[in-house]
Amino acid sequence: LEPGEPVPGIPTARWCSDAEAVRAAVAAGGATVADPASTAVGRAVDAAPGMRVADLAAAPGGKTLQLADAMEGSGTLVAVDRHERWLRAARRRIGRLAEGTSWVLADSRRLPLRNGCFDRVLLDAPCTGLGTLRRRPEIKHRLTRTSPSGAGKRQRAMLDAGLGLLAPGGRLVYSVCTVFPEETIDVVAGRGGRPPADVPGRPWGDGVLLAPHITGTDGMFISVIERAEGRTRPNTLPT
Repeated sequence: LEPGEPVPGIPTARWCSDAEAVRAAVAAGGATVADPASTAVGRAVDAAPGMRVADLAAAPGGKTLQLADAMEGSGTLVAVDRHERWLRAARRRIGRLAEGTSWVLADSRRLPLRNGCFDRVLLDAPCTGLGTLRRRPEIKHRLTRTSPSGAGKRQRAMLDAGLGLLAPGGRLVYSVCTVFPEETIDVVAGRGGRPPADVPGRPWGDGVLLAPHITGTDGMFISVIERAEGRTRPNTLPT
């Protein structure tokens, strides 16, 4: 039996306060520990076996593992991060569980991947992290007046690079665990985003907001951007 109780609107996540039950489930390889808002992000991607999927800014790898599970060992999964130490740690931590994943050391603003090749792209972008404040109160001491706008500039560059990867009919999911407009609704504005289907939360701009007072989860903004059907995608990926 799975420990805990189902999270409303996020069927693959469960609330559990029984530490021993959680440890047993993780040791058995049947669970990982994450906030339900993170699970909602992976659900919005809607990856499936046989797809070509890119996970940008992937470390520490929790969402990479979600994508690998959804793909069931079939298809192409590429995990990209610019921090070598973090990328190596993610590969060590989940490599066996996400077997077949290609790990790429690169800045997601300048991707060494061929455009127009991917069915799904996840950009869980680095951000100010304000949505995790209840667990990480020290964050408020690191923020400055310009932190949100500076992060938003980097996030827009990453988003535009990620959108270039999409094959016709492909989907990009943009997410950040923060609530500043400069990092959320402003980043996706004008890029054809929409709130993800079947994800709880409050519609906000071209996305949806999860938060402690809305969903009982961390603060998380999620937006889905899809590329129209059209020309057949290329048959090859870079090595």
